[in-house]
Amino acid sequence: MNFAEAAKKFSDDRNTYLTEGELPEFGAGKYSDAFFNKVISLQKDGDISKPFETQYGIHILKRLSHKPAVTDVSDEDFQTEIKHKILVDSRVNAPKEKFTRDVILLTGYKPGTQVKNEDLLRYADTVMKYLPKEKMYALPISNKIIGSFKDGSGIKGYDWLNFVKQYKTDFQQYKGESNEELLKKFAGYISLNYYKANLEKYNADFAFQVNEFKEGNMLFEIMERKIWGKASNDSVGLLNYYNGHKEKYTWDKSASILIFNATTALDAQDALEDLKAGKNWHSVATEMSERLQADSGRYSLDQINSPEKNIVPLPNTYSDITSNADGTALFVKYLELFPAGQQRSFADARGLVINDYQDLLEREWVAELKKKYPIKINEAVVKEIIRQF
Repeated sequence: MNFAEAAKKFSDDRNTYLTEGELPEFGAGKYSDAFFNKVISLQKDGDISKPFETQYGIHILKRLSHKPAVTDVSDEDFQTEIKHKILVDSRVNAPKEKFTRDVILLTGYKPGTQVKNEDLLRYADTVMKYLPKEKMYALPISNKIIGSFKDGSGIKGYDWLNFVKQYKTDFQQYKGESNEELLKKFAGYISLNYYKANLEKYNADFAFQVNEFKEGNMLFEIMERKIWGKASNDSVGLLNYYNGHKEKYTWDKSASILIFNATTALDAQDALEDLKAGKNWHSVATEMSERLQADSGRYSLDQINSPEKNIVPLPNTYSDITSNADGTALFVKYLELFPAGQQRSFADARGLVINDYQDLLEREWVAELKKKYPIKINEAVVKEIIRQF
């Protein structure tokens, strides 16, 4: 049986047995000294250690590869390591520690009385002795209140046990602190988490932004339900509105056109020359399908994106090529011209009808709200404001 098979079969470490025991690359400080000393005692790739024990269990190591210490100060790994050392420096941590103390006072965290400190410390050792994480929730202290905030929110034993498990297995932050020291850190840890989760209770600016966001979402939802969605989906209401206001929906001077959109001005020029030479536009669009798209429709002359939009064109003529900022280009072919004043069909006017119908629904809704919640103006205050200005 090779090492990978043995790791997968016998390892109790859930983080590595699925990877056949292989650890990500690491350096000094990642794991405990006892573990790392065994690592550096392996002299060459492929060497396997004898079984040895640390506080986390019994281990067997196999060296896969070795990377020399960094000597280039511009190396990314080296810079990351330096940044980490700076972050854990006591001079950097002093403001963080003061902030943590302030947060503990602000949230009012206090240890509880249901569980003695001796039990908290004892079970902290228990979770580190090969206890699977899921069993942490079934220990005698797991569901007991061990602390609370001034608003009455409680912290349970498994929060403490989970903190210990996470902290002690992160060797970039764990420096061998005793359980008593970790219990002091836990007060700050749990208070900071609670502070972040309930920031609106402690920061007026953040609370204002959260409230603004909630009210904005609420207004959007109401407008969608009462106006936008209702107008778009009310086919009968839209048709009735159109039939009652047909005079609003007439065409300005317009044209039925073919629109050609090309990936470049050169492609547009090639297509235009082929069309002017008498080639069928379907054939041109098919042959240049990856570089040219064609569409048709009726548009008001002032909507058509071409240099001639202020000039009345002739049927079966082409516009000049218009280049866009993104490098694409387009031109149109005028098929038929129409004078102003012609009635738009419901299908042609649908977008305009929806906008007008939405305005109607909004006016009706606002009128209903004013009726339900009448506004009374304090004339004396208004006069005083006007006087001051």
